[in-house]
Formats: sequence, C-alpha cells, structure tokens
Amino acid sequence: MIQATTLSTLIVVSEAGKQRLPVTLYATKNGEIALSLEGGDVLVYYTEKEGKKLLRRHEDTVWAIASSADGKLYTGSRDATIIIWDLENGTAIQTLQGHTSTVRTLHVFSNGERLVSSSKDNTLQIWDLKTGDCVHVLEGHTANPWKVAQFGNLILSADTKGGAFIWDATTGKEVHALSGPSDSIYAVAMDAERSYTAGASNGDVRVWDNITGKCIAELQGHAAFVVRLDINDNFIATGDGRGVFKLWSKKTLDLHSSHDSQKDTVMDLAVSERWLVSAGKHGDVKVWDGETGDLVQHLRDDDDAAVTSEGTWHVFSVALSGEHVVVGKWFGEHPAIEEADGKT
Repeated sequence: MIQATTLSTLIVVSEAGKQRLPVTLYATKNGEIALSLEGGDVLVYYTEKEGKKLLRRHEDTVWAIASSADGKLYTGSRDATIIIWDLENGTAIQTLQGHTSTVRTLHVFSNGERLVSSSKDNTLQIWDLKTGDCVHVLEGHTANPWKVAQFGNLILSADTKGGAFIWDATTGKEVHALSGPSDSIYAVAMDAERSYTAGASNGDVRVWDNITGKCIAELQGHAAFVVRLDINDNFIATGDGRGVFKLWSKKTLDLHSSHDSQKDTVMDLAVSERWLVSAGKHGDVKVWDGETGDLVQHLRDDDDAAVTSEGTWHVFSVALSGEHVVVGKWFGEHPAIEEADGKT
C-alpha cells in the first residue's frame, strides 16, 4: 500500500499489498512515485493524477532508484544492470552494464550529466549519461559500499564493514579514507563542507571535514545503532533502532531536540528545506518544520497500523514529493533495515 498524503488530505493507492514484497520507494524530481517490487518490476504512480505505469525489464529485484529533471528514471538491480527509462512513455532507453553483483545505490549529479552507482562487487562506478560509458571505477572498499552521498565534485561512500571514503568525481581518485568507524555504517550524507556517517553500534554520528578528511565532531546521545541520517540547511536528522529521532543544529552541531516517540525503529527519514519527516515502523509518521524543527503534524491511521486477524501493517519507507508525504506500508514484517551481512 502507498499513501500519498498532503498535510490535510489522505489519498490511498492500493498495490498488491500482501502478495509481493515492496523493496524501494522513491519520489522523482518531477513528482512521480516509483516503487520497486520483489522480482524486478517497478511501478510508477502520480501524486496529481490517477493511473500508474509498470516498468518491466530487470531480471531480478531493483534495490536502487534515481531520477533526473529531464524525465528519466534510473534503476539498479540484483541482476547487476542499470536501466535508464523514459518516464513519459515508460520505455527503457538504455542498459548500463559493468557491475558484477547487485547495484545498491544510484545518484544522478545535479547537472544531469553523470551517474554514480555502487555495488556488492565492492566498487563504485561513474557513468557519462550522454554516452552511457563508464568513465571511472572507484576501488578501495573491502565490503559492500551500500551507502553513498554526492555533492558537487565529491562522492562519499561507506560499506558494511565500516570503511568510508571521499572520492574526486572528476578524476575517480580517492581523496580521503575516513578512519574511525569500526562496524557497518547504515547512513551517510554530504554537503559542500562536511560529510556525515552514522550506524556505529555505540550510536555515534560522526561529522567529517571534506578538505582534511578529519573527524571534527561526534554527535553522541543515541543509545542504539543509528539507522537513518539526513540533512538540510538547518538540521542533521538522525533516527535509531529504538525509535528515537533527534535533530542537531547544522551550524553548531549541538543537539536541538530529541523525541522518543516513534515507538519502534525509525524506518526512514525524508528531508527537504521545508519539511523533515520521520517514519516509525508501526505507523507513526511525523512532519517537522525544516527551519524551526517544530512538530507540524502527526500523520497516523490507527486502523492501518493495528494488528488484524491476518497480521500487521508496517511502514517500510517514506518520501517527499512536493507538498505530499508518501508513505510505503507492508503487510507483515519487512526487511527494510538490512543486516550488514545479509543477502540483499
């Protein structure tokens, strides 16, 4: 089930609920909602009109989705390929081949000219989107680099064994190996001056200087491993495995507020300059003001979140699409927080 939610109106779009495991939920740059399903299919919904498109070409489950402003969608799969789609007509334009294992993340550069992908083959690859050629293979990780962020000419990648690197996207060369993390990193973010990593078993969130590669702060306060992290101009938002959601001042790196109110694991965060959204496993979705950090609205449907005679609905992902909060739900337990040594 996907719910597209404005701050005052709830619209429900039904999808295969109990039949096929939903994997990745993504809001495109032009307002479409892409949902990948176990097996390789991708469904595209619209927040402003009825209908949906089915994108079917991958031979296995899609784990990574990205988009560009020119109406293209990019999907990366367990079949080790990346497919570029035309969202207007739902057709595949091109298939990028180069990885030898599951594609885990995709990011399109802001100028729309390049794409960075990461894979369980322990590499990142940078693609020229005009030619479809791989221009750089980034090697250095000894485990799956499943978390990637990109800003300007820099790329931040982190793996399931705690390795983290900053790369130069133009040359494909390593700029810094970030020393300090000792176990799986579950979330990363990046801006012009700093990189952010989270997920250490002690709950620390580390802030790094992009120029020197040095750790400049450790944001302490989480008592469980941090599974989600995102940023906007004002805040660093973090969520942990016990349902604690924290906001930190981006300017001072001090704790702004802490909220022990998601009742269970913070399954996902969605961040824009205007809104911060936190989603708890059992249906709590909260919208916070992106400038003040104040709670704006608590979106919760107790009937959907309740235990039924057949099982329980759980939230597995959340996204922002313009003025819409998009909530992905799954009937039953969902492996959205993957284990570091899992098979995904």
